[in-house]
Amino acid sequence: MFKNIAIFICLLFFLTLANSNFAFSQIVVSGNKKISSDTIIGYFLSKNDLNNFSQIELNEIQKKIFQTGFFKNIEIKLDSNSIFVTVEENPLVNFFNIEGINNKSILSILEKNITNKENTFFNEYKLKQDIEILNSLLKNSGYFNAKISSSITLISDNRVNVFYNVDLNTKTKISRIFFIGEKIYKNSTLLDVVESQEHGWWKFLSDSSTLTTSRIENDITLLKRFYLNNGYYDVQISSSSIDIFDKSKANLTYSINAGDLYNFGKVNFLDLNNLLKKTDLENLFKISSKIIKNNYSINKIKALNDALSNYFESNFINKINFQLSPKKINNNLNIDVSLSSDLNNIYINNILVKGNTITEEKVIRDQLLISEGDYFNKIKFTKSIDNLKSIKIFKEVNYETFFINNSLVDLVISVIEMPTGEISAGAGFGTDGGVITTSINERNFLGKGISLRSNLSLGTENLSGSFSISKPNEDDSDLIENYNIFITKYNFDDSGYDNRIVGLNHSLKYDIFENISFSPKIEISHDKIETFSGASSLIKSREGDYVTTLLSYSIFNDQRDKKFKTTSGYLIRFGQDFATLASDVPAISNRVGGTYYYKIAENYQSRINGDFYATNGLGSEDIKLSDRHHIRSKNIRGFKNRGIGPIDGADHVGGNYAYNLNFSTTIPNGMPDKWNADTSIFFDTANVWGVDYSDSIDDSNKIRTSVGIGLTWVSPLGPITATYAQPLSEAKTDEVEQFSFSIGTIF
Repeated sequence: MFKNIAIFICLLFFLTLANSNFAFSQIVVSGNKKISSDTIIGYFLSKNDLNNFSQIELNEIQKKIFQTGFFKNIEIKLDSNSIFVTVEENPLVNFFNIEGINNKSILSILEKNITNKENTFFNEYKLKQDIEILNSLLKNSGYFNAKISSSITLISDNRVNVFYNVDLNTKTKISRIFFIGEKIYKNSTLLDVVESQEHGWWKFLSDSSTLTTSRIENDITLLKRFYLNNGYYDVQISSSSIDIFDKSKANLTYSINAGDLYNFGKVNFLDLNNLLKKTDLENLFKISSKIIKNNYSINKIKALNDALSNYFESNFINKINFQLSPKKINNNLNIDVSLSSDLNNIYINNILVKGNTITEEKVIRDQLLISEGDYFNKIKFTKSIDNLKSIKIFKEVNYETFFINNSLVDLVISVIEMPTGEISAGAGFGTDGGVITTSINERNFLGKGISLRSNLSLGTENLSGSFSISKPNEDDSDLIENYNIFITKYNFDDSGYDNRIVGLNHSLKYDIFENISFSPKIEISHDKIETFSGASSLIKSREGDYVTTLLSYSIFNDQRDKKFKTTSGYLIRFGQDFATLASDVPAISNRVGGTYYYKIAENYQSRINGDFYATNGLGSEDIKLSDRHHIRSKNIRGFKNRGIGPIDGADHVGGNYAYNLNFSTTIPNGMPDKWNADTSIFFDTANVWGVDYSDSIDDSNKIRTSVGIGLTWVSPLGPITATYAQPLSEAKTDEVEQFSFSIGTIF
């Protein structure tokens, strides 16, 4: 009983002390050297009633002083009428150094993120934080096996030198990538979705097989977007795991739960306040019905959002906002379009751009659909943010709105830039010969959004090099302006001649309608044609040097769901070339083609592709040998490259006209999913005909057809493609090649 009473009295005493107020006449600070006493006393003066401090308040003040990071120890003692504050200051960082890293770009990034910089107060917590930051940044550069240690040297005047010792080891390469769970799709399909790639000998210059944290995060985003675009509304990429082995190798695993497949249902316009006319609602419903059909897709949601926004804008309906909301009804997703009136007339006061240390602000503003003084249209602003994300020079694009009053708003756009330069290389060989390629690209030259591309290709049949510049939004327009310098040398054994083309061109590209682009071009080139000693006299008579001034244009209608590994939609292309003014051989060329993609069933991805070409000289002129058309083996499998068409002596000289039509579909092959092997069957047909420079040449105007099967396998030796095709119809002069293969790739 006595023990319990004693405990109770002690508790009562401490509670009373904690809640008691103490009156003090002065605050005495000691132990400080670099931090003034006034700075410390200022934390006490922030209290309204300076005559009374509770113990709880003193504890809070002590905590705030400690959080400054200036002090190692802080003691606050109470006397009858004074507060005694005794501090021990942390040392100042005199010098810091990161040792063990020779790469200047990596070193620069690490140095910028260190917190224990010169003339800052050092503390142990910041040191641990720095090591964690360094470790995270190195993992983002591929160094998962890096070892980091630190050492501190105390010098005079309470200063220290801080050393971070880094043992980088080698970069971690991705050995295998696995996809587990209810993933629906084959590994080979998902490998084409993610940015990370499995390492192989042929990727000696590629960085995509280096394991980095940022690439893994991007992979998860790409995978989720892929599933959302293919109808899997509930998809969950639940985790990614890294299994590091053999010091510099790792297996990367993504766990996927695709969920159910959803189709689009109805589009409902919720206009509760009767903001739109009946005719407007009818028009909007027609627009929506054309877009929202078949499987759910976030691309279609975006297309609907853009279409509705364009309708409001073109019909001067400015003060209505709308929001799209998918709603599940069994396995259908209805889209509710909620319409609301913007009752406040809010205008944009300022647009502030932050984070662009490299990129010029003009590049960012060129993507915005709004500017200062405009009515604040939330839909246009959202589209502007999407535009910024689409140019792919920023890792992140964020925004904030700050309302000044009921009629003015400031918009703050924050961007995080990312590296925009890349080096790539490739090597391959097969029945069509070998090729080595390399390229150096920069997407944001001088921070102006300018793309620079340089390419070099050394092949069995040709050598080519080019350098191009692409300038978007030139002179505040929507144009993309391109300049290109190129040199190409062709050497085909069965053509009877070699030729070398050197030239330059200037082209523009802009959208005339949504997904329909127009691209005019002017080109000047010099073509040197040298014939072989065994060539016919007719071919030798076509030898010479030719200057061509080309005016051309191309139109593309691109309705594909995505540019790479397309699964649905179509692409239509049409173009004409006019070699007229200041050309040694005047001619007109026409080309038209298209590709249609569709899925018959799961694992049956189909494609229909066709192209037609025609080139004719003007007047009595015959076209150059190098302008004649050939069909490559990939478009008429079962025949050698450029192995069909008119024959002059022993040489295939091509024709004035050519076409190819191809049908193909993937099929199940029974191989383990981890092999990443795809099998397809195909039917090809093609023809090359027309010889304008002689009536005596065997034209061989006959439709060629073939059927066959193909296998693509990402093997340990490199990507292997093998094809077996059986010609169904052929000319006696054609060169047949039933089996073909290639190994290696461009990356």
